Amino acid sequence: MPNTLFVSVLTWVILTAGVVSLAIYRGILARGECDVLHIRDNDVSLVPCQAAFAKRLQRLDFWGKALTVASVCYGLLLGTLFLYQAWLQGPTL
Repeated sequence: MPNTLFVSVLTWVILTAGVVSLAIYRGILARGECDVLHIRDNDVSLVPCQAAFAKRLQRLDFWGKALTVASVCYGLLLGTLFLYQAWLQGPTL
């Protein structure tokens, strides 16, 4: 059983590392965002580029939220299973 627990914890660590790396990537990507609305006639060419960038960030946010929820739920499940195993073994003196 300890080998199975090790693989499960390793899977959780990899999932959490994915969440952290996705957050770092989003932070780096968001640095290039232009927060100014382009409404003048000479800025019309910038609107599609800004819309595409916003859609890219929105898609990245979706996956970041989904992976975060999956990581938290998986971690809580692992913690619960670990406590249940410890309870089944009883006190060891």
